[in-house]
Amino acid sequence: MCGHLFIFEKQRFINAERASESLKIQSNRGPDFSDEKFLNISNDNNFKEVEKQHLQSKIYIGHNRLSIIDLSQESNQPILTKKFFLLYNGEFYNFKNFANNQTSNSDTLTLFKELKNNNLDIFKSINGMWSLVFADLNNKQVIFSRDRYGKKPLYYYEDKNIFISSTDTRSIFNYLNFKSRTIDLENLSKIFLLKLNSYNSTSTFYKNIKQVKPGYSIKLDINTFEKKIIKHKYFHNFSKKITFKDPINSFRHDFNNALTARMTSDRNIGFLVSGGVDSSMIISNLFKNSKNIENSYFYFARTFDKRTNKENHEDRYFAKLLSKKLKFKLNEIDMILSDTEIETTLKDMIIYFDQPFNFELTSVPLSLISNRMKEDNVPVLIDGAGGDEVMGGYPVYLSLAFANARSKNIFKALKYFFYDCSFKKSFLLKNFLILLRDFTKKQIKIEQKFKHYKFLNNSIKSLVLNSAKFPRDNYTNMTKRQLYDLFRHQIPFYLQINDSFCMKNSVENRSPFLDQNLLKYIYLEDNLKFNNKYNKLLLRRSMYENIPHEIVYRRSKQGLSNSFDIKLLKNERNIDMILSSKINRELMSSNLDKKALLENDVLFKFLFSMSILSEKYNLTI
Repeated sequence: MCGHLFIFEKQRFINAERASESLKIQSNRGPDFSDEKFLNISNDNNFKEVEKQHLQSKIYIGHNRLSIIDLSQESNQPILTKKFFLLYNGEFYNFKNFANNQTSNSDTLTLFKELKNNNLDIFKSINGMWSLVFADLNNKQVIFSRDRYGKKPLYYYEDKNIFISSTDTRSIFNYLNFKSRTIDLENLSKIFLLKLNSYNSTSTFYKNIKQVKPGYSIKLDINTFEKKIIKHKYFHNFSKKITFKDPINSFRHDFNNALTARMTSDRNIGFLVSGGVDSSMIISNLFKNSKNIENSYFYFARTFDKRTNKENHEDRYFAKLLSKKLKFKLNEIDMILSDTEIETTLKDMIIYFDQPFNFELTSVPLSLISNRMKEDNVPVLIDGAGGDEVMGGYPVYLSLAFANARSKNIFKALKYFFYDCSFKKSFLLKNFLILLRDFTKKQIKIEQKFKHYKFLNNSIKSLVLNSAKFPRDNYTNMTKRQLYDLFRHQIPFYLQINDSFCMKNSVENRSPFLDQNLLKYIYLEDNLKFNNKYNKLLLRRSMYENIPHEIVYRRSKQGLSNSFDIKLLKNERNIDMILSSKINRELMSSNLDKKALLENDVLFKFLFSMSILSEKYNLTI
């Protein structure tokens, strides 16, 4: 929805020009309106606005707005009164349940009203997503809060002189004007080994930049600058032993409410159509229950084989089948770039994302899709994030089999192994031998599991070994594995990727599967999650009759991924850049060479990102 920046100088005055410049860095997050305020706290304990040119303020608040709900200027930010101010990024879908006559058209004004009335419990009631900064002089505090899943980012930095928070780390660094950036080695080791960044903790890729943890708030005392961390019990109303008399109609009802909430918009809305069961459930529900789809646009990403450049026809076949059945226009977007565009695009994305990331996943396609949506004036995207994690979609049976084998649960190990065999027909003997190895507790060495580990500097390896103790691999049942992916692994990564690269093009993504009222379906019995033929069973059975049977019971899916071969990046120039990079030489051992980079894609991607970032920002350890 938006971007914001808060600066509180403890000793000095605000550097006005640098503050304004820092807010402008994230103008993509809010192109429709931008405003800033320079403030002091008066002797009678009120906010007093200072003219920018006077340059003698202690507090800065700035906001860039992407207008989606209530397009009027009444919802522009920052919102400022004598005692309060609000910087808010997100959506409060059920705001009308709390609105009065003055706030009935605006989720922003409704939220401000509730917070002014000291109703911090409102965070438990919000169905939506947010990162916000709310100041309350009556209680002498500033509150920083982030939604339950962490869909919206909220970073901060503090030292003896300053406290600064923002929706973008680049804004923080720009204001601080550091000559170099120190990386957090523990966080870096997780990116290096597990290929997915860690977004569920307070740490970030940078040592001195923290983030508000998903589902938490921080209270900052205005006088002492002491922090109090508050964990909100957002999901307390769900029972782990929940049962459903009629699971299909129950899920249909809850999912319809989730999608209807995310249709709250005064602007056009886009839908991703992949031909898979998650996006088809969204489209099925939309055409069954929505009264108005005139402002809806439907997009399909045409992917291509990385090696041959031939189109992956399967997803397109099912997407067009759905389009024909429901009679909507399918806007097709090619996920292919020229050789020169690939390198230029990736370098731009790495600098924008401000840390290394696995760019072979969904980031490039999302950037291309949201760019097209921006051209079409469609600032809202409904996606399927969370469908696999909540409904039991990932085919993790082999991993569960191995975990049960290590725990000596031989019957469960064999059950999950045979489920995996029904989905994948290759490597059966190899996987069975691994199962036997795990049952006899013969653990695989880290060098065998992670081929790029051996290239690390010895001083870094101990940190990486801690990351290698990956609890996800030790869960023996589906539900615990889902919860881990939902709150600690897959979803925290994908939400940050989705938000960043959609908002890069001023597009807000919304995820109905992550509605707070759908979490209870994670506790379904296994027989409603999978059998020996299909995953996500309840989801498939809950689709309406408007979806073709061959989509409902489709087993394979290409998925959203990039269409370029990483070998195109492995030219002499980039290899020389990686090998000559100061930060890479500090992190890697002396046996890193051209041959290693050519042979190991994971190693190359990581060091390519590090080289680009260090060239721009002078990274140090």
